Amino acid sequence: MTASRYDMGSTAPTGRARRGPTAAEIAAYVRAGSTAPDGWRIGVELEELLLDRRGRRASYHRVASAVGRATRRLGGEPQYEDGQIVGGSSRRGGISVEPGGQMEWSSPPAASLTELHEGVRRWLAIQESVLREGGMHPHFRAYAGNAINATHRPGKRRYRGMRRHYRSVAARTLPAMEKTAGVHLSFDYADDRDWSEKFRAMLWAAPLAAALFANSPGVWRGVSMRAVRPWLWRRFDPVRTRLPRAAFRPGFGVDAYAAWAASRPPLLPRGSRDGSDDAARAADARLGELFPLVRSKQVLEVRSMDRVQADDLPAMTGFWTGLLYDRKALAEWADALPPSGDRSVWERWLYQACRRGPAVRGELRRLLLLSARLAGEGLARRGRDPQAARCLERLEQLTPR
Repeated sequence: MTASRYDMGSTAPTGRARRGPTAAEIAAYVRAGSTAPDGWRIGVELEELLLDRRGRRASYHRVASAVGRATRRLGGEPQYEDGQIVGGSSRRGGISVEPGGQMEWSSPPAASLTELHEGVRRWLAIQESVLREGGMHPHFRAYAGNAINATHRPGKRRYRGMRRHYRSVAARTLPAMEKTAGVHLSFDYADDRDWSEKFRAMLWAAPLAAALFANSPGVWRGVSMRAVRPWLWRRFDPVRTRLPRAAFRPGFGVDAYAAWAASRPPLLPRGSRDGSDDAARAADARLGELFPLVRSKQVLEVRSMDRVQADDLPAMTGFWTGLLYDRKALAEWADALPPSGDRSVWERWLYQACRRGPAVRGELRRLLLLSARLAGEGLARRGRDPQAARCLERLEQLTPR
């Protein structure tokens, strides 16, 4: 499966031609996100597939109405495009209407797991209230095969543009966009070296997290999968979801990532770069058009996990925080990774993780247990974070024996 076969991104989309951001501009933008360790934060995005009382996918208008009510209860204001609600912003997080009758909440950056989960609990209580008022409820799975039509699609210009761009391969791309829901977590980095170490650690742990938190049972080409969502996103668009081979090897850094990002063709037209278009904004836009399971903007983001029920969120946030924000755990995990950094090995890991979920076998099982143990040890060393104990307890409960 190659980009040329599907002509995905080989030609700029319709609109005014523009020069994309350079690799140097993207690298400068990523480096501007560097943060001293005492300022490191944790962020989460929770996507939610919504159903009505009859079990059908909720329409755009129902979801938009719920987003408007939820935004006001968070103390914020709805955001509109072309007269339609597409999201909302507040100091307690942002909300957006997503394709396929979905709603997404993005937390404000949290200084600790305790602060993060206080925000999550507040949001889930508001979400439950506004959904009940609107005759809706969450699916509680990360994949739903319900039929989708125009009533389930938001009027957001970004998604209209993506549908136009991907219309020739809609059978492969739209299910990932419209039928799956995930949890995205974001983490800070101190400098180039820290970025490189964390990026590689996240990349190789992403299939393990997909297995551990599998919650999107489905069938792909006749194969039953415990976590079909990460696999659908892996195949979404080879130009924008498949990282270069060098990304899986030691030493891959900010400049190499920026060069790869700059070489990707633009997904959506945004006018010409004539000096009035801010370089940082252009870099942010380009990085937001890339969809690998681990990506970077001014934070490092992992996107391989299915949406799970609320009781399992502490295990998920704890797994990644313990592994990435504890130097000893991060170093030991780096030592355990395949020295060759072979992308084909990673892809086999991801396929097996998506097929078997927590019941992976052989080397993958050994590494799953190791990563969970190291994450747990890292959590245990977060003595000033009361929520860490709860995260550790739930992680131990979910980890296969």
